[in-house]
Amino acid sequence: MEEFTAGSGGRLVPIAHLSLGDPVAAADELRRAVRAGARGAFLLPFTLSGIPHGHPTHDPLFAAAEELDVPIAIHTGIDPTARSLHHRFDGLSWPEGVIDGIWYLGMMFPQAVQQAFTTFFLYATFDRFPRLKVVVLESGASWLGFWLDRMDALYKGSLRVTLTLRDLPSTYVRRQCWISADPDERGLPAVIDYVGADRFLWATDYPHSDHDASYMQELRELAGRLPRAARRGLLGENVARLYGLE
Repeated sequence: MEEFTAGSGGRLVPIAHLSLGDPVAAADELRRAVRAGARGAFLLPFTLSGIPHGHPTHDPLFAAAEELDVPIAIHTGIDPTARSLHHRFDGLSWPEGVIDGIWYLGMMFPQAVQQAFTTFFLYATFDRFPRLKVVVLESGASWLGFWLDRMDALYKGSLRVTLTLRDLPSTYVRRQCWISADPDERGLPAVIDYVGADRFLWATDYPHSDHDASYMQELRELAGRLPRAARRGLLGENVARLYGLE
């Protein structure tokens, strides 16, 4: 990746792909990658160990990310069979057909990332690492409003004993988390207004075929519905600040 991006004149930025199988080795690899020019790292939404992402077992990696001031992203990926979420119904799995692909891309990809992301709150990861930056990628963004409301309600309600956090879940999101969105999310402007315009990034997902030739037109229409500051943030300023590209 370092070699591939080296000749891009800064247009391409390397991001380290890390495994949580060995958190100490992952921390060492993150340090090596950042020295070589990487601006952050990403994890898949499953762990081969079965240990949730936010668990203290993985603290060596989070400590390194905080020390280096680089974000850790959670990105979709096809689960190994042993960790799969998408075999609940017969005949609906990837990549057996178009219908199955829609099921996987539209339902299971986002749900896997949402589950991994939620574990950072279940294990109070942001309390242990108040400068850790976590990014949610390729899982849509419009669900974030409902998720924040639900998590805050659980925190304040009878289930608070299971969420031993210093602050409301929404406080951590607005302070330490970012999420990427697709142009086809019609309700996104309302969610951006509710959560905070500085938390949202635009993702092309190039060269995948989720979107047709109208993709750029959808993006223009979406951006046109946002206030100027929110539009500038979504289209580039937020990601530039997050990954130190300014």
